[in-house]
Amino acid sequence: MLQCKWGIRMNAREIRLAIFGIGNCASSLVQAIIGSRDRDDQRGLESTVIGGYKLGDVRVVLAYDVSAKKVGCDLRDAMAAAPNCTTNYFDVGAQDLEVRPGLLADGLDGPLSALIKPHALCAGRAISDIESELRSAEIDVAVCYLPTGSRQDARNYSVAACRAGVAFINACPEAIMHDKELRSMFERAGVPLLGDDMKSHAGATALHTLLIEFFSSRNIHVDHTYQLNIGGNADFKNLADQARSASKRNSKRAALEGAGIESDVDILAGPTGFVPFLQDRKIAYIRLEGTSVLGMKLNIEARLDVEDSPNVVSVIADAIRIAMLTRQTPTSAREACAHLFKNPLIPVPHSTAHSAYVRLVQHLNGDIPLQPILEMHDDHDS
Repeated sequence: MLQCKWGIRMNAREIRLAIFGIGNCASSLVQAIIGSRDRDDQRGLESTVIGGYKLGDVRVVLAYDVSAKKVGCDLRDAMAAAPNCTTNYFDVGAQDLEVRPGLLADGLDGPLSALIKPHALCAGRAISDIESELRSAEIDVAVCYLPTGSRQDARNYSVAACRAGVAFINACPEAIMHDKELRSMFERAGVPLLGDDMKSHAGATALHTLLIEFFSSRNIHVDHTYQLNIGGNADFKNLADQARSASKRNSKRAALEGAGIESDVDILAGPTGFVPFLQDRKIAYIRLEGTSVLGMKLNIEARLDVEDSPNVVSVIADAIRIAMLTRQTPTSAREACAHLFKNPLIPVPHSTAHSAYVRLVQHLNGDIPLQPILEMHDDHDS
């Protein structure tokens, strides 16, 4: 690898990726990786190059799932297997990569138990199996795309990754970064940990936090606000269960409070409906009610209609490359987490989060020395 001015090791090889959970988001990511490589399609990527890496430099080397329809299949076929329903923008071709049986503790609890039949081989799988396979395949970065509510399975995968020396990206709402024991384990091992709960690139939470910051910049007090989300994919079916969706609601509230909204403000934010015919489309309704000068009341309403899974690609593309490039200074990856995740360890308003992200990318590109903006603290542990 090349050495640049600020000690960043620029790329001289691919980023070897493992994916836990071959659902809609994984399908969109694989399509984007291959599309970026084969067609040089960089549209929508916030950072086309980070530390010399383009998205096309990522290679999926290991893939895990628990569905009997996906385990043992080529990755291409698993991406198309039900209940996946995101758009197939182009045929990625056979990948010569067999989906392996994953860990299964709580991943199919709730509504998913009636939707997905687990593969028999998952019952005998252990953390040590995943750790060994990650080591053997020389994986650099792992992405956790498990369903909301999979607390134990997400934790088990994170332990396997840490023991194998693999950077771990927690794209789901379960508390991994916010688990002090797990975070300390990654710190002791010198392995990057990014999380929790990936933001969408042009998503409801990103838009909502921008509107909150707009109110704040005008010194308009937010009295009430809601963010109502409906969709038709398996994620929304899972989120229809109040017990399964608790971590998602907590994550969204944390994002809004991090944007500057006061903790006593009346907030409703989270999944509110499963509408099967929407498939992978998500529709969000956002409303802010506020008080300005002389006690004048005002409100803003917004409606967002977007395909859910491709909307995450840009963010996860950045997270993968940042995780790879911060392996020598693993805690520096946290500078980007407030921009990339709904529930980061250090929640801050959008403008501050974006500045920290931009400076980190500039550093990883070799343009400036590392200049941390966000102060570390431990006030958000679970």
